[in-house]
Amino acid sequence: MPTQFNILCQETTLYDAWNTVKSKGSVGGIDGLTIQEFDKEKRKQIALPTSVKNCCQA
Repeated sequence: MPTQFNILCQETTLYDAWNTVKSKGSVGGIDGLTIQEFDKEKRKQIALPTSVKNCCQA
């Protein structure tokens, strides 16, 4: 059974979360990126490093 952490670390989960944030018309977050800036590079922003992917496959 996958843990909550394993589910959170799935790129599909992160894309779903991103789409929720974007649909709300938010203005950006603490990192200073606007929604538009993040959206331009979302694949790069959401892509998980190999070390995280390996950790989450358990």
